[in-house]
Order: sequence, then structure tokens, then C-alpha cells
Amino acid sequence: MKRLLAWTALFATLILFTIVGARIVGHYTSGADRTDLFQESLNSDFDYHPTVGWRNNDLYTRYKSSSLALEQRIIEAFYWLNNSIETKQSLKLRDYYDVDQYAIIDSLLKHQTIDLERAYLSYNLELKHMSLDKSVAVVKCHTADVVERIIDQDDKGPVNFYSTEFSLIMVVIDGKWKIKNWITEDTWQTQPTQHNRDISRKLALIPEVVGINYYPKDSPWHLFWDSLNIDTIKQDFNLINELGFNTIRIFLSYSDFKSGSAFERNLPKFQLILDIAQEHRLKVIPTLFDFPGGYRLADYVEYDRQLKQLMTDCSNHPGLLAWNLKNEPDLDFAYHGEQATMDWLTFVLTRAKAYDTLHPITVSWSDKSYLNCLSKEVDYLSFHLYKDFANWETTINQLARETGKHVLLEEFGTSTRAGLSNLLGRSESRQHKEIKDIVMTCEANSIPFMVWTLYDFKTIPNGVFGWKPWVKAKQKNFGIVREDGTHKPATAIFEK
Repeated sequence: MKRLLAWTALFATLILFTIVGARIVGHYTSGADRTDLFQESLNSDFDYHPTVGWRNNDLYTRYKSSSLALEQRIIEAFYWLNNSIETKQSLKLRDYYDVDQYAIIDSLLKHQTIDLERAYLSYNLELKHMSLDKSVAVVKCHTADVVERIIDQDDKGPVNFYSTEFSLIMVVIDGKWKIKNWITEDTWQTQPTQHNRDISRKLALIPEVVGINYYPKDSPWHLFWDSLNIDTIKQDFNLINELGFNTIRIFLSYSDFKSGSAFERNLPKFQLILDIAQEHRLKVIPTLFDFPGGYRLADYVEYDRQLKQLMTDCSNHPGLLAWNLKNEPDLDFAYHGEQATMDWLTFVLTRAKAYDTLHPITVSWSDKSYLNCLSKEVDYLSFHLYKDFANWETTINQLARETGKHVLLEEFGTSTRAGLSNLLGRSESRQHKEIKDIVMTCEANSIPFMVWTLYDFKTIPNGVFGWKPWVKAKQKNFGIVREDGTHKPATAIFEK
């Protein structure tokens, strides 16, 4: 970590100390572009939104639109600087740094010996000075939270968190704000903040879960949020309640809740689902970040913003039982790497505990062999059971004793898809038997559970289970209720 911070400080220092005074005077007298730069439209295609706060002083009040324009240029300048450091190429830097600053950065990039990945999560800014002709501004960043890691060949090192304090002198060049000087004033390593959490009441409800995973039969996975029908939700939640379940699990895909229009469009829908669940005496466990975009540090900005917005807006809802931050992250190891996946999980777990201090937080593993991963960080353990059925409850009971935590069987089920002599599925009677066996084992061992899933589906969206038609066909028929709404024998296990 010391090596990392030292390199960061050196990089900043070498960039920053160019001659300031004479250049500023020169700029004042050189006839800067007098167009109202502060109403300059923000780049709507720039999909990168770290959290930004401004200290509300007199200058900020007087030049609020100017400050927002400066904010966007700062965000973009550091975004492209970090991308340039990662790729060792000067990507778009001429557009954000003056000639001298660009030359220094470009030289440093050419001689860079450390492979580095970095992202700024948040900025706490203050407008310290604005020239009379609105062509020079001084912005102080009191705290910027940063994530960073060194990459050794193909191996990504652990993620480090630190905060930095700096000041920027920004000038108008060719009608755009550019960074003339950047003076780093302090850098310190950030330790996770311990928050006072009161999750005991909700956590005590986990052992009582008799639940089901839910998608409407006509709009599973990616189709859910765009096709959401309130009447359908009400009818289905009434059915779920009548069948004897007390908890539902739903999925909030990463793309459907990205910052901006997608979030604004779907947050009210999510809140309405919580309302309807409450009306039907159902608790909700939402699973976040389904089908994520990757685990590069630059992506942490969106994950953090999405997490904060969801938890800030919904953590006081009485229908919410717990948060699941990731479905089957062990399946991501092959695509994104185990280290990168685990780093990301640690990050979102830490941030989630800060944003919601009232609800338990977990992640759910596709294989019970991973339950020890992050067992100290999560509030209860969660896993899925589709294989290795022999004495599975013994493993779970032992783990519950060792960790002192509840263990939720969050998914299990049997497809009734038949074909090729039934190799692709099981008969409905076989489904009834297999589900009943697991339910009885859960009840005998006080293990809470959630069935996969309520309905058979008419269609499986492309991109969920790959191109193989026999795999997609099998996934259509895990429901305990048929497409036409009639009940399979397995529903009798739960009906009151």
C-alpha cells in the first residue's frame, strides 16, 4: 500500500507544479472566450456518475451553473486520466488539460512502469475563486474517495482504498474548462467505517422464511421490469399468499437500475412491489446487480451509486426483509476472475452496511462449498441446491454451528420438462417428491427455504442461459404452477 500511495503522490506532484502566477495573469489579459461556458450542455453520452457534493458557500450560490459545468469537466478529466494510466495511452487528455499539463502527463505515461487501475468514487468540492470575466476558477476537493490496485501481468492485486485532498486551477481554453494546475495537498489510507447497525429484528425473521422465487410467467428475467403489470403482480402475490408462502425473492438487474432514466423509471415500480407485498403479508428479499457489467474499478462508481440510491430510498419500507447483493457470484469466477469478483463483493458489502443499517445483507452461492467465503462479512448465509444432495443438511448444520449464523436455502427445484425419454426433466410427480423431500429435511433441521419457482415460463429471454435450446427448454418448467395457471402436484406441499 505504501508503494501505491507513494507512486500516486509522485505522479500527482510531477504533474502539478508548473508556474502558476504568470500564466494566470497572461490568461486574464489574453482575451478568453466570453461565451457563457457555465450553461455548456453536459455530455449525455458520458455514462460515469461518481457522487459529488459541493460546499454551499457564497461563490457556489452565485455561480451555481458554473460550478455544475466545472463539476462535469472535473469528473471527465479524472476519468480519462485514469483510463490513460490503465492503458498507458493519452486518451482524450488534450481536451481536459492545458498544453503544459498534457505534456507532463504524456511524458509520465510513456515512462510508466507500474500497471495501475484506479477510479474516483466521490468528490467533496468547494469553489474557492471565480475571476470577474469567468475564465479562471479555483476548485478545492476536500475529500476524494479512490479505489486503486496494481496489476502484475495478468494478475490483479488486492483493491486499496484511500482518500486524497487537492486543489485545481481551471482556465477557459477554446471555450472549454481545462485543468492548468493540480496540487495534491494530502493523501491517506481509508479504513472501513464501523456503523451502528440494528438488524436484529429483521434477522430474527430469517429462520421463519417459507419462500418462493418470483417472476411473472410472461415476463421473466430481462423482461420483468419493462413489462411489469400491476394487476398481474397483485394476482400473483395473492396466489403466493394462498399457497402458504410468507416471503418472495425478486431480482433487480444491473442494467434496469442504472443511474439516470432507467433508475428513475424502475425505482417507483420496485417501491410499488414492496407496497403490494406488504398488503399481501409477504416479505421481500431483493437480489441486486443481476447480470452485472463487469468488475473493473471504473464500474465501482455505478455500483456504488446504484446501491446508495436503492438503499437510501427503500430501507425504511416495512415490506423489505433483507438484501441479497449478488446471485451466484461463484459462477462469475470463470468470466471475471476470482480475485476481481471477491474484491467487488467485499466492496459492495462494506458500502451496503453503511447505506442501510436496518436490514440483513447476504450473497447467495450456487454451490454450498462456497458458503465459507465472506461468512464473516454477511449477516446470514445463503446457497442454492441443485446437485450433491447426499447429506447436504449435515454440512449446513455444521456450518451454522461454526459461524453462529442462519443459513437460508434460497433456491431449489425440479424441472418438469419432458422429452428424449425424460432426460431433460422430471415428471410432475417426481417434482412433487423431490421438492417434498427437501422441504421435509429443511423443516426437520430448522433450515429456512425458498423454492424455484412459482410459474412455468412461456419464453426464456436470449442471453440468460445461452444458445442451447434443450437448456432453455428445461428452464421453462421449474414452476409449481403451469403456464395456464393450473397447479402442479407440488403446490399441495405448501397449501394452507
